[in-house]
Amino acid sequence: MGFEDEVRSISTPDHVETSIGELTFVDGAPTHETVERVYDYLDTARGVEVFLNAMPGASVQALVRGPEAIGQQRSHQVVIFDELMSSESLFLTGNTSTLYALPVLDLRTDGPTVVEVPPGMLGAFNDMWFRYIGDVGPAGPDRGAGGSYLLLPPGYEGDIPDGYFVYRSRTFGVWTFMRGSVADGLGPLHIWWQTPESADPMTSARAIVGTRSCAPTWTGPTSAFGRSRSPWSRARIPGTSW
Repeated sequence: MGFEDEVRSISTPDHVETSIGELTFVDGAPTHETVERVYDYLDTARGVEVFLNAMPGASVQALVRGPEAIGQQRSHQVVIFDELMSSESLFLTGNTSTLYALPVLDLRTDGPTVVEVPPGMLGAFNDMWFRYIGDVGPAGPDRGAGGSYLLLPPGYEGDIPDGYFVYRSRTFGVWTFMRGSVADGLGPLHIWWQTPESADPMTSARAIVGTRSCAPTWTGPTSAFGRSRSPWSRARIPGTSW
């Protein structure tokens, strides 16, 4: 390779064809038009990146606002389908082969919160950016046997008692979905509707799923993890239940 060819090989060309059009340079420096075109492209690319990164957050917000629209206002209120989901339900990846329970937790208001899960449930916890927190059921630490899951808010440094499956969330809001097994038909799950109003669904084997706040104040293990429970609220909604 001659000297001129070598210099040319390492020099910025005067014209470059790109997907955003021709970019022009003078002695290696971009022209004003090229600078504007490249910055416009960067602005567009970064806008698209922000849009794509925000899609999971927007999606989980819709999953939260849907239950809110039919009355779910607190963590101890849990949307539970009383029939299999139909094609009329607007869920991104919902299926029609299981019953769903959809707790939404507010760790800012309630503090550390326990979700009591009976055997046979399958699901996961997600934060408000739709980032995975952990599994429930066969893929989770309970291995399908059910158990008590303790959800801790961001920055929590208090005592953590034994006997819980502990998950930490990076946001104060937590969206949860769980699927109830219909291997034995819908009947066993419908028994939940016969639970007397006075019964505590947290201790009833017939409860689908229950949540309770552990900590009005985080002052220590006694107050933070006392056995007091929030009242359980439910109201029959066509196609879903509370």
